[in-house]
Amino acid sequence: MQTMIQKWGNSQGIRLPKHILESVGLEIPATGKPVEVEVIAEEGKITIKKPLPSRKRRNIIELLAGYEGDYKASETDWGVPVGKEVW
Repeated sequence: MQTMIQKWGNSQGIRLPKHILESVGLEIPATGKPVEVEVIAEEGKITIKKPLPSRKRRNIIELLAGYEGDYKASETDWGVPVGKEVW
């Protein structure tokens, strides 16, 4: 498929037909909210990719929710110092 690069304000833009977006699983919401894509320019090519789903960031409470509390702190005996180690 060929399309045109056009000036949009201070930038340039490419219009992509709806069927092209649908074929790769992208859809513009009815609200018109922009959809993020990854753009890669290398070796004389511009590639537009659907981004990988982002992982949800979790807080410390969520991270420790399944923790059973069976950890027992202890010291490890690494043996006598070797070489120039000083303890």
